[in-house]
Amino acid sequence: MSVTAEDVLHRLHEFLAGQGLPPQSLAPETRLYADGLGLDSFAAAELSVHLERHLGRDPYATGPWPRTVGDILAFFSREARS
Repeated sequence: MSVTAEDVLHRLHEFLAGQGLPPQSLAPETRLYADGLGLDSFAAAELSVHLERHLGRDPYATGPWPRTVGDILAFFSREARS
């Protein structure tokens, strides 16, 4: 399954809406945690499951946890090339 940046952003917006967070513009430099979107470790775990369920891969499963939206986009971009 080929995952585009638009697919990833759609799933991120969907996840944030499900968390009750207000709609917002997501840029590659948008931080995921306290100093950005405000995700805590439980929300990060839920995001991990959400991305795996809908996009077939989990950027939290290998390497360091993503810190920004750009880290998640880069993960899916790398996965598409391999």
